[in-house]
Amino acid sequence: MNKKATTIIITAVCLLSVAVLTVFYLSKQGIINADNIFTNNSAGNHHKNKSDSLNNENGLGSPVPVVFLREGAEYNIQYSDEIHKIDEYSDFYIKFNSMEFTKQRGDFDNCEDVEAIQDESGHIINDYSYAVCRVTLINKGERIFYTTINGSLQLTMPQSPYLCVLHAYNSGGQIPGSKGYGIVNFEPGQEYNFNLVYIINDSEVQQFKDNAILYCGFVYVPNMSKAPPIIEKQQEKTDI
Repeated sequence: MNKKATTIIITAVCLLSVAVLTVFYLSKQGIINADNIFTNNSAGNHHKNKSDSLNNENGLGSPVPVVFLREGAEYNIQYSDEIHKIDEYSDFYIKFNSMEFTKQRGDFDNCEDVEAIQDESGHIINDYSYAVCRVTLINKGERIFYTTINGSLQLTMPQSPYLCVLHAYNSGGQIPGSKGYGIVNFEPGQEYNFNLVYIINDSEVQQFKDNAILYCGFVYVPNMSKAPPIIEKQQEKTDI
């Protein structure tokens, strides 16, 4: 190897070392995120791009962490370090498939209520009904999603100051009211179909049938400046 080639190699090594040390220093100072430079971060962007198309159809240009869903509506709840100081990018799909009001015990845990009187089979026999909301939840991100659905998914109506607390769901054996009831871990790609159960006075059933919205608040957002948006059901597109 001649002297000129040796000089070029030494110079290149020195420049690379300086670059690495600079990145390391800036990362320590919190000015840049070294992980975004030395690792492939395209996966998070890939999920974001796919989910943005659904959210754009709902008229929202950028994702929001808390929404209300109408029956039949769907949304990708997205949040990342840049917005909410979460360590990793998350992408959580939810669809409010359907809603039913019934006095019959169905595919959900048996629950007791101080006002709704039930027979031995769990059917309500007084002036209250079960509001059963069927939802699909999918973790489309690359991190484990840990949540408590009894606090994150609540039934209400626009302009109402009240949120109906989840009484039961098809947990697969948990006991309503017990410690840990409603805690769910979503592995990446995992999907759940839940029957969420709320108890409604019969005098309010018709109002809920006409106006019900499902509060979806998986992320705590302090000092929200405005109310979460209401996501409407998208009309099916037909060819003319």
